[in-house]
Amino acid sequence: MTAKQIHAKLPEINRTQTIKSSLTKMPDVYIDRWVREPGSRGQYQAVYMAVVPPKDCPHPKDRFPEVCKTRWVDRGVQA
Repeated sequence: MTAKQIHAKLPEINRTQTIKSSLTKMPDVYIDRWVREPGSRGQYQAVYMAVVPPKDCPHPKDRFPEVCKTRWVDRGVQA
């Protein structure tokens, strides 16, 4: 859906720019393609898609059992 189409479905949001800025901050949304909508003065509109992970998709924590820990090195002490 384009930002204008989303705005038409959610009229309580005042501006299309609010929707565009929200979509750019979402890590699971990407621009799938560009289209020309009627009445857009020949400008292209981004069509946004959301990534839907499969139900059996493993969580990243399951892949790496240990989280990398920071090891502080004291350069003033010699071993």
